Amino acid sequence: MVSNVTTMMIAAASLVAGAFIASPELRAYAANTVGSADIIDGQVKTADLANSAVTAAKINQNFISSKFLFDGQGGWNPDGTKKAFTISDSRVNALSGIVVNLTFAPSTICVAQTPGSGAFSIGCSTPPPNGVTLHYTVIN
Repeated sequence: MVSNVTTMMIAAASLVAGAFIASPELRAYAANTVGSADIIDGQVKTADLANSAVTAAKINQNFISSKFLFDGQGGWNPDGTKKAFTISDSRVNALSGIVVNLTFAPSTICVAQTPGSGAFSIGCSTPPPNGVTLHYTVIN
């Protein structure tokens, strides 16, 4: 018969040696050793990510992407008289969220409207001046 003291000593020695068994939910991991198979239910939450761990290069371009259109590109052709534009972009669908911003036109406010398959409309409060650059972000 093995005493409780002996059992505790064997268990302690096993832990020190790294030879222990636990359920998947209770496993202990050394730093930087967690793999995809170790993530329960495919969930990685904010608390699991180090600061600055998710960078632009790691984000799927089908999920979020930004683009600059210069005067005369992709349906963007400001001339100081038009307030509405139709922008062509294959990433856009009916459920896309679109954020727009103009460079060097602080008094003009533009918003994306009616996204559809491969295009969206932009309506502006005042006509953007000639040569203004459109910067927009598509979120799917």
